[in-house]
Amino acid sequence: VRVALNLSGRVRALAAELDIAEAQRSASVRLENPVFGGAVRTAEWGRMAELELHQDLTQWILRAARVDLGAVEYGVARQRIAERLLTRITGIRVAYYELLQTHHQVATLRSSVEAAAAAHDLAQALYRAGNLSELETAKRQALYEDVRLELAQGEVAELVDREQLNALMGLWGEQIEWRLPTQLPPLPEKKIAIEHIESRAVAHRADLLAAQMEREARTRDLTIARSERWFGGIEVGFSAEWEGGDWAVGPAVGIRLPFFGGAEVARRRAELRRSEHALVARAVEIRAEVRAVRERLLVARDRARHYRDVVLPLKERIVALVQQQYNFMIDGPFELL
Repeated sequence: VRVALNLSGRVRALAAELDIAEAQRSASVRLENPVFGGAVRTAEWGRMAELELHQDLTQWILRAARVDLGAVEYGVARQRIAERLLTRITGIRVAYYELLQTHHQVATLRSSVEAAAAAHDLAQALYRAGNLSELETAKRQALYEDVRLELAQGEVAELVDREQLNALMGLWGEQIEWRLPTQLPPLPEKKIAIEHIESRAVAHRADLLAAQMEREARTRDLTIARSERWFGGIEVGFSAEWEGGDWAVGPAVGIRLPFFGGAEVARRRAELRRSEHALVARAVEIRAEVRAVRERLLVARDRARHYRDVVLPLKERIVALVQQQYNFMIDGPFELL
């Protein structure tokens, strides 16, 4: 995981997205530039010039609300990026353990191939000596060929899993010449705390926090839209007019009449309802995901413990008994192999 955080281009892209979100936050609260305009008119009695400089007053009135909205939307982006980063880290860990599993399965298949090859060679020798039938010799050869095919498929699967992990970690060139441990990690003896796991997930999941902040952002956005509908067109400024050799100066005020602002308010109200429904749905999905993962974890742990404590000792005992019967010439070499 540390290698991926340092080298992966995807991880660096996520960091760049955080910078983009910060830039968008700054842009959302930046004040618009004032507007300067003028006009020159000619009449029979002479010329007249008019100059105006005006600024939208609404952005000053709503600046505090926009700053708060920008902070919440930046929090949404940050939580979503964190969720994607955690998902990628989890994917790297899963890919590593899948590769480790495939690697040791291939090692087991190699041992099986060696045993099958020894049995095949022994069968050929006994067949040539007239001590083994052609049918039994063919069976040993078929078993050997089957195990060889399984090994070839396993080696391809290991190569594919390794390249997928290399891509996730962002490795290339000489960096891909890394090695896996020779032993599987032991089963953790410490009990995994699964009490109140649903409530902990609901309280700390980044995607749910993002959904909660998205609802808050849409609530603030609707409030701003309602304010803009009624106060979104107030402009103040300075006006100067030149006529007959004299300048006339004074303040200027403009008001945009709120006749057609209802559609924007309705749109943002619908976005708020969508965010509320999405929040409820995500909370339900997270609880279901956590319960499913909890059950898979408990079953996997029980299976691993059963295999370690029951199956492996039983297989070792069977091998020892077969070795004993082989020594007493009760079983043949094929049973031992």
